[in-house]
Amino acid sequence: IKVFHVCINLLVSSLEFAIFDRWGEKVFFTDNLSDTWDGTYNGKPLQPQVFVYYLKATCFNGEVFETKGNITLIR
Repeated sequence: IKVFHVCINLLVSSLEFAIFDRWGEKVFFTDNLSDTWDGTYNGKPLQPQVFVYYLKATCFNGEVFETKGNITLIR
């Protein structure tokens, strides 16, 4: 099983990472640096499609980085 995770420098004090389907439903959320997404929602595999992600990371020095983009799920 392949999983999607955020690779972040250890200088990050906190993060918010969310994945949404094309209708805007949140299918994954974590604020834990070690969590991964395995392409499931409520324990069931999702169909191949494009998802949107949002990532907000706060560094120990107070800098905040935000980004968003697409993830394509392929099975």
